[in-house]
Amino acid sequence: MYSLRTEKKSLKKPILILVVVLFLFIADKFLFGSFIKKTGLDLFGGPLEGLSQKITDRSATFKALLDFKFLAEENKKLKEENLNLIAEVSELKSLERENEFFRSQLGLNLRERGELISANMISVDKTPPYSAIIINKGQKDGIERKMAVISSSSILAGVIDEVYENYSVALLLDDSRLSISVRQENTDILSSTKGISGGEFILDLVAADEEISSDEIVVTSGMDSLPEGLPVGKVLSTDKKSGDAFQTVKVESFFNPSSGPNLFIIKK
Repeated sequence: MYSLRTEKKSLKKPILILVVVLFLFIADKFLFGSFIKKTGLDLFGGPLEGLSQKITDRSATFKALLDFKFLAEENKKLKEENLNLIAEVSELKSLERENEFFRSQLGLNLRERGELISANMISVDKTPPYSAIIINKGQKDGIERKMAVISSSSILAGVIDEVYENYSVALLLDDSRLSISVRQENTDILSSTKGISGGEFILDLVAADEEISSDEIVVTSGMDSLPEGLPVGKVLSTDKKSGDAFQTVKVESFFNPSSGPNLFIIKK
């Protein structure tokens, strides 16, 4: 009797344990497992999802900043390349104009005149009694004093008087400081010029008995440092006074600074 009761008691424990295990298994499988998962998601899912979204947003922002920096650098390079292209086109156009300028020379024989240096007039000083221009060529370009400055049509504009490193000053024919040797185009009558401003000059030392007509062309004589035959102006009037050994001949200069900046310098 005693042993039967003891045996029943000893069987209850394994059975109880088995029931508890089965209950826990069923609860985990069908009840508490999903509950735990849901509870975990409810507690941590939102913050984790927000954190993930923030990380994603930060990554997108950083990538956008990198893309913007790259685009800015590319844009800068493109602008620099564009400016270089503009400069090259401008230089080509300048060379084109210069070539056209050379082609427009009327009767200018380079072998007789000497080497030509293209230059631009950058300033004009017409303060009476002075008349001068500043050109953009100087010592570094081989410019020297007393070189002739001519226009595109071979007209004498002036003579180099002052030379600096990067620019020079040329006196125009109506400047009182300039005197050159000239002659009438169709004669051998020699004289020298004396500027009187206003785009005009007079011919000195023209004998009173010399016949000079209005509108007669005056050219360089070649008796000084300038090439021979460069047109300088036309006669406006003559004045002969009784008893004087010389007459006064007034000449209008062909060159007008307002005609344009393009000039040539004739190298000796």
